[in-house]
Amino acid sequence: MATRKGIITDTQEIKKTPTQLRKENEELREEVKKYQEGAYCYMCNKHKPKSEFYVSFDANIDSHITRICKQCARKLAYHPDEDGQPQEPTKASVLSALEYLDLPYFNKLWDTSYFECHDSNNRIAKKNIWTAYIKNITSLPQYKGLRWKDGDMFKKNVNIGNLNSALPSSED
Repeated sequence: MATRKGIITDTQEIKKTPTQLRKENEELREEVKKYQEGAYCYMCNKHKPKSEFYVSFDANIDSHITRICKQCARKLAYHPDEDGQPQEPTKASVLSALEYLDLPYFNKLWDTSYFECHDSNNRIAKKNIWTAYIKNITSLPQYKGLRWKDGDMFKKNVNIGNLNSALPSSED
């Protein structure tokens, strides 16, 4: 292949100035920092800041965050209908989200969360059972360190109730 002087071919490299190399190096360092300070959600296949994940208490996970992000957990809880429209959370959909998050399910906390979001005297009422339950399970100190395997699902003689509703256990 004949080339003329001054014309760059595909096989030749473009030489960069020290300023260009410095700028490229800084950009790459910023990108590496972003990846080091973030995490990867295995459900939506995206890299996000760690603040978009719940805390994980699994001793085998060094990042100390859940394997799916908060947004994906919410999508699980608000399971879509045939048309793809999000539905109100049910016990089954919340259980699915909790399993992915490795957070436990407790009947007593479910009932408390149900009454919390249906209490007319509550100044800061939660919209639905998912928002109330996830707030309680992640913020109340007695549930810190507990995982999916510690929940009522794995205890003998525990009635979980109707999975297709968001009613408290006593009304299922």
